Amino acid sequence: MILCVMGLMISCGGSGGGNTPEKVAEKFVEAFFKGDLDGMKKCSSKETKEELSGKMDEKTKNFFEAMKAENKGASVKAIETKLSEDGNSGTVKVEVSKDGSANVMKVKVIKEDGKWAVSGMDLK
Repeated sequence: MILCVMGLMISCGGSGGGNTPEKVAEKFVEAFFKGDLDGMKKCSSKETKEELSGKMDEKTKNFFEAMKAENKGASVKAIETKLSEDGNSGTVKVEVSKDGSANVMKVKVIKEDGKWAVSGMDLK
């Protein structure tokens, strides 16, 4: 399950003014680093929600607990967005900062039923 979560192309939906590629990507990454699987599902595409809805094994639960502890107090900010020509998909670079160091993650986004959702995330 850990590899599934880490390698998934995931989507994050929402409504109102907060449903931009950047906000959806930020919300998903925040939920990921808080170990908040329900928060990740809220931001996921239909396909990803199904994958995340499977039963978590002990190893996956431990992974999320470690993520939560290690990233407590981290800030998350979208720093660059590149959309496809049709404007229905793209990539958002999200910077995760803590204690003076930062990592950049690439979050894939898609427009699903008129709302932005995360379709994947590259942790490298």
